[in-house]
Amino acid sequence: MKPTGLTYIINDLSLIRKDLIGDNSIIIKMDDPNSVVGVFRKFSSDFLIDQMILDLGYGCLSQIPFNSDWENIPLTILAYNLGELNDVLNIVGLLQASKLFVFLPASNDETYSSLKILASLGINCGIKFDSGPIDDERFLDLASYYYMSPVPHASIEPFANIKTHLHANENHSFDEVYNIDGRRFVYLLNDCEVSFTPEGKRLSLSMSEKELEKEQIDYKLENYYCHFMSLDKCSKCQAFKICNHSLSEFFRNDCEGIMTEVFEYAELGDNIKR
Repeated sequence: MKPTGLTYIINDLSLIRKDLIGDNSIIIKMDDPNSVVGVFRKFSSDFLIDQMILDLGYGCLSQIPFNSDWENIPLTILAYNLGELNDVLNIVGLLQASKLFVFLPASNDETYSSLKILASLGINCGIKFDSGPIDDERFLDLASYYYMSPVPHASIEPFANIKTHLHANENHSFDEVYNIDGRRFVYLLNDCEVSFTPEGKRLSLSMSEKELEKEQIDYKLENYYCHFMSLDKCSKCQAFKICNHSLSEFFRNDCEGIMTEVFEYAELGDNIKR
């Protein structure tokens, strides 16, 4: 029995087969913008495509050959920057009409102002947490803009996800924004193995639903609940309920203070708009 009710994340197009996927939804990861439309058309009639993820590496948003064929594709773009702003503005109508989400890296200082530009244009966007450290001041400024700016703007992640789950009773990780959530996503590594993360423990694709449930619980214990067992800084942080240890390795200084401030911005913004 294969795991069901999950979304399979796939890098290798040869793995998009009914005998492996069944009726599960899929996320297709690619790095060639010229192939996106063709790949979507090829697989969308037989498979439920949750999203296409186009990873441009150090490429820019303005290099993508957008046209009306892109409008119905649920597309997430990982870019290094916007590129030529005038080129982006020239196709802003296409971008607004598309099912588009743009992520830019936290380590690039341009990202924070660029996300404000995209959000103000009505384009959903977010921070991609890469290997570089996060600039504390820019991060908090962007959080303040998202939660408290009176000017209408689109979503900026992870702040939008935090806002959605702000009043949830249980702890909530915004890892799901980045397709890391053992309850929802698995990476299809080959024709017999899956994993909760690209470099994580390899699990058999033929495992039973009961075995999958046990692995999901073990994953949560190892990645989230362990903080309460060891009583580390995360276990005492007011903001743990909104990030679940997602960012502690990325901040130069006081992660607890920064994320607690983000939590307070979210609550303040929520109260302002009530």
